[in-house]
Amino acid sequence: FRENKFSPSYLRKGMKPDVWWIDAGWYPCDYNWPRIGTWKVDEARFPRGLAPIGEACKENDIDFRLWFEPARVRKGEEIDREHPEWLLSVGESDNKLFDLGNPEARAWISDRVDSIIKASGVKIYRQDFNFDPLSVWKENEAPDRVGFLENRHAMGYLAYWDELVLRNPGLIIDSCASGGRRNDLE
Repeated sequence: FRENKFSPSYLRKGMKPDVWWIDAGWYPCDYNWPRIGTWKVDEARFPRGLAPIGEACKENDIDFRLWFEPARVRKGEEIDREHPEWLLSVGESDNKLFDLGNPEARAWISDRVDSIIKASGVKIYRQDFNFDPLSVWKENEAPDRVGFLENRHAMGYLAYWDELVLRNPGLIIDSCASGGRRNDLE
């Protein structure tokens, strides 16, 4: 893309992808993609938003896939600054867990992500999860409530996905978790 315009040169050569995928880094992050927690389109890089890309995809029968990681928030980003009460953390870690088990927090992220999906013409919602939340849950729950936060988070995730699909009929959810690596097995 040059100047936020869809470049169809490969289409003229007879090469048409099924999916146009924008991965991490489309939000304000100064090209440091793990700096997440401000779920807005980077206006410096995409002054007209992602809509021109979504429109070009639609015109060429290409599905638009956009990457998100709503459960992780880095220190200093929008959600951390404006809604620290929605975050769970351990010590001084730069990674904080967005509490999807909190109905108010879940409603906010649902509205924000839904607005991006609609404005951009996203057909495939790609969700990632690039850190281990187990220590966050363990550190933030009472000894007699072990598993409570994890369970609430998992139920919140499913409710969040349900809400996105309800608001965007036909939306495909593509979920991954750090490439499937798991280092917390005991």
